[in-house]
Amino acid sequence: MKNLLAEEEIGRNLQRIIKDKGVTQEAFGEMLGVDRKAVSNYVNVSGGKKPSNLINQIIALGVSGRWYLYGEGCMYEKGDSGKDDEMMLQAAKHLFNAFSIFNALQSKQPEQ
Repeated sequence: MKNLLAEEEIGRNLQRIIKDKGVTQEAFGEMLGVDRKAVSNYVNVSGGKKPSNLINQIIALGVSGRWYLYGEGCMYEKGDSGKDDEMMLQAAKHLFNAFSIFNALQSKQPEQ
């Protein structure tokens, strides 16, 4: 694993999360249980606020802690709106169908 990002970079990740959620800093603050000024201070690493201290709240929002603190992987663990999960489910269905066809063909072949 890489080194922890600088607080300023984590602040930029926090800003990306707010933008991705499509909410204001005030609304985001309500999600975290802090006021808009505190969110601004976390984003800008000012007023003694370190965005890395929000890791538990960020994970609770479904954001990858690894992405938030280290800049690795995807922003969301399970993909945006579950798209990764849906793709995996579809792939599993196709694989199951392929095995079913294979088994049906095998059972129709004469034994040697």
